Amino acid sequence: MLFEEIDILDVSDKELQRVVEANIRKAAATRGQIARLREQAKHDKIIDDLDVSDADSIDELVEENSENDEFEDQVTFYLELISGLDRDFTEEELLDILPSRNNYYYSDIIKRLIAESAKEIKEYTELLLVDDSLNGEDLAECKKLIEHEKRKMRLLQQSLFVSEEVVVEKPHKNKIVLVPTSYGNIRIINELEHIPSEYYEGFLELINSIVDGSFKNVKQFKRKEFNGICEVKDFKIRVVFARLTHDTYALITAFMKKFDTDKLYTESLVNKTSEYKRMESSLRRKLEDPEFIEMNDENVLELFRVLGSEERTKEYIKGDKND
Repeated sequence: MLFEEIDILDVSDKELQRVVEANIRKAAATRGQIARLREQAKHDKIIDDLDVSDADSIDELVEENSENDEFEDQVTFYLELISGLDRDFTEEELLDILPSRNNYYYSDIIKRLIAESAKEIKEYTELLLVDDSLNGEDLAECKKLIEHEKRKMRLLQQSLFVSEEVVVEKPHKNKIVLVPTSYGNIRIINELEHIPSEYYEGFLELINSIVDGSFKNVKQFKRKEFNGICEVKDFKIRVVFARLTHDTYALITAFMKKFDTDKLYTESLVNKTSEYKRMESSLRRKLEDPEFIEMNDENVLELFRVLGSEERTKEYIKGDKND
């Protein structure tokens, strides 16, 4: 029993619906719903284009590398970023949140993001076909979501297959906001003053990875109370942060992790992130306040001074300020 093949990146909604309905009818006699979708996924052009020879379906592509914790942490982080894009996002906004091409997992991450969008399209398409309870508004919304995912896929494919020889990456500079304590002090500066200075170079590298968008060893916390909270990490050291806007990140806390006292660190982290969440909306509003921005710029300069980065401080003064 052969399925009709289509290019889901270049097909009208009407044609997409016709083909899927035809394939459903062909599969109904011999296969269940899940097996049918997996069989269809074998023939999807998106899988062929990605040259994923070991994946028999989108589900298997999503599961690929599942045992690689570092890779999965990065996928989770970038999925969260890309899912936060507005429907009218620009190509530049999408490219700004993708990993650097120097990232070891760059190609695999982009493929995974494409596969996730393909999976979303299949789910929305199935919903259109099998749920008779959908009204006109629901149908229109599903079609908009399909178009949103198809657009992401097109741009992701372009970024994946463009020749590296013609790619000139512009320096990516995110803005950072230093989160204060409830008493108005800058938490991360206070914390660094109680950490041995031999670790400052490592902390500087982690903070710079947030600024330049490389996000060293990034991980998004999975526990419910840490929703939206991430960390960059190196041996024994961590910098915890959250995203305020598409290019602005709040530095919440920095610490050394001692594995024999994980419980204490977890409790401390819960308290600090909870305090941040209480002021998160206020911080977003203050991003439009010139006085707050100027004060934050001075705090960032002080942070780099504490970390002993004279070169980074000079760059910041010359024009790398959060403006």
